[in-house]
Amino acid sequence: MAKSSYIKIEEDKKAVLELLQRRSNETIDNIAKELGFSRQKVWRIIKRMDEVGTIWGYTAIFDDEEFGLKHFIALMKELPTIEVTDVTIESTYYVNGWGYNWVVTFTAPDIIRAKEFCTDGMLLETLEVVQKQYIKKQKAIRSEKTKKLLR
Repeated sequence: MAKSSYIKIEEDKKAVLELLQRRSNETIDNIAKELGFSRQKVWRIIKRMDEVGTIWGYTAIFDDEEFGLKHFIALMKELPTIEVTDVTIESTYYVNGWGYNWVVTFTAPDIIRAKEFCTDGMLLETLEVVQKQYIKKQKAIRSEKTKKLLR
């Protein structure tokens, strides 16, 4: 395979992947139309990325505030062994060397539940997860475009 063909294949794959990251529920026909590819080409690219593990799956990202949840970050010496209702751990990171061993991000309905969960650490309330901020921003931009089109 010529070097330029390999580069073109990688560019096409990257274009499909970028579009899927923004709109994972988009149909293959719409992706093909937007990128100027054939439907079969898009299907092959997606299938290949699924097979090699580039794409892990498709998921819905929802607005936690719609469910009355707030984001928190806790710095903890040990992970909690108790279960607190309405608390969902999003991620944990092990760190070493500055007094706390764990950074835990989680959602809880209020500060009281968050404090019940975080018994031996320092609790910080966060604004939003960066990825969700980007999604919300894109949603707002799309809704503004829709409003302008309807005028």
